[in-house]
Amino acid sequence: MKEHVQSQVGQSIWPIRCPLCVMDYSPEGEHGGEHRPAPLDFAKGLSTVIMSVITRDLVETLGIDQAVLVKWVKLEMAKVCVAIECPR
Repeated sequence: MKEHVQSQVGQSIWPIRCPLCVMDYSPEGEHGGEHRPAPLDFAKGLSTVIMSVITRDLVETLGIDQAVLVKWVKLEMAKVCVAIECPR
């Protein structure tokens, strides 16, 4: 899990989905009984998979490096704010 979080944060992917929840097993008749990525569209009704996202509490429990945690916080904040830097 730690490697998954570090990889996703390194690629600036947000939110980070649980790697176990992302895979959806399709029945034999639908796609030949293969594992495929779960749909991200929740508007299709009950047939969609509800995916969990990884929280900061879990990341801190995993013992993630400080640099990765700093980038995590930046990704987390990017959805609600804009970074402004003074040129002086």
